[in-house]
Formats: sequence, structure tokens, C-alpha cells
Amino acid sequence: MNKEKAFIIFGTLVVLLLLALIFKDYQTKKNTPVNNPELVNNISEEALVVTKSTSSPDKFKTEVPKNIVVPTMNDQTLTVEQKKEIAVPTLVVPSAPGAVSSLRNFDIRAEGGKFTPSKIIGKSGDTMMINFTAVDNDYSIVFPSYNMRQVAKKGETKVLGFHAGETGNFTYYCDVCGENTTASGTLIITK
Repeated sequence: MNKEKAFIIFGTLVVLLLLALIFKDYQTKKNTPVNNPELVNNISEEALVVTKSTSSPDKFKTEVPKNIVVPTMNDQTLTVEQKKEIAVPTLVVPSAPGAVSSLRNFDIRAEGGKFTPSKIIGKSGDTMMINFTAVDNDYSIVFPSYNMRQVAKKGETKVLGFHAGETGNFTYYCDVCGENTTASGTLIITK
């Protein structure tokens, strides 16, 4: 890899890390409880019922399967067959000195109407970077639970980056591949 490409990749990772930290700070401030009894007492019971009834569950999310192991970079514990299904990160680095969360980089290929590997595993709090390559056709990769979609034309590689917030087993899929495709996979985020 030449110095220019390495610099671009490093710069992109730094920008995404900063965005993840800003988002985390925003979420913390947004979820801070209001300590104002007068304001809380002015909320009607109807408003509370409407709020509870209008939230819909994520149909693309299920519980995290038991005994999930988060693969490490150059993971030697996985068999060749498992590596066809489970994405081994090409890079795992702490998101900051002393941080528990990491930056994880994965390569996913879309070919023959399917994603290879189809299972991406990370930890809550991680910044996930996915290099998505369309090999033999045009493909999309849609993460509905994260409200993300990327389209790659045949031969193109696109990069998706996001902060893995809550834990879960999230489905992702191709929405331009037609009905006769198995282009789907799972993103598993553990504690």
C-alpha cells in the first residue's frame, strides 16, 4: 500500500472516530434525565400512553445468540469454513488510549447473489468500518436498524462506517438484487 492510500485510510478512520465520539456525547446529553419536577408533572397521561404505543419494535433485530465470540484480527481459532461465514476483522485498534471500545475494519464481498462472509461480529461501543465490494454485479448493502444503505456498481468498493450502539442480532440485505437472491447477512453486536 502506498503512503497516499495509507494516509487517506488513516484520515478517514480519524474522522469517523471523531464523529462516533461526538455522537456518543450527543446521545449521553440527549438521554440525561430531566430533574425538573414542575416540567415532569405537566406531562399528561395521554402523552405517556401515546409515546409508549407509537414506538414500534425493530423487525430486523433479534436477541444476540448465546456463546458468540468476537473474532480478533488474523483470528486463528476459526476454521476455513467458519471464515467463509464469519468476517475476520482486517484491523482492530483501540478507539482511544485506555478505551474499551475498538475500531474494527471488515471486508465483505457481494458475489453470486450473496454476501461473503455474511456474519459480522463486534462489541457495543465499537466503531465498525465495512469495505463492501460488488464483484460480479451491482449490489446494495442495507442496514435498516442503523438506517444505512450503500450501493456499489460491479467492481466497486464502498466504505460504510458506524458506531455500534445497542446489542442485538441485526439483519442486513441487498435491496437491488431481486427476489431470487440470498444476499443477506447478520450483524451481531455483543456486550
